[in-house]
Amino acid sequence: MLKHYKKITSKEREVNQLQENIEQALNPIIDKSIVDGVLLKSIKLVSGKVNNISHKLGRKALGYIVVSKDQNSEIWDSGLTTTTLQLQCSSNVQISIWVF
Repeated sequence: MLKHYKKITSKEREVNQLQENIEQALNPIIDKSIVDGVLLKSIKLVSGKVNNISHKLGRKALGYIVVSKDQNSEIWDSGLTTTTLQLQCSSNVQISIWVF
């Protein structure tokens, strides 16, 4: 899990103001669930079966985005478990996915 920006204590007003601006800009981005993920590369999916892909998030995945695929194939999930994605495809394909 991504951590929020932490300010340090300073006697300098400019430093404190800069830290406040950084915190206000950065923390809303970190709070987006899609940012807290992992890129899985070169995943081979076989058509006609459920392909169990370990995502290593340490929690149940919320979703995924297909980043690339080596050929045209429809990809869908049969379920998201605590440790794996259960993906199916219309034809054999190699993909990279962002799991969050």
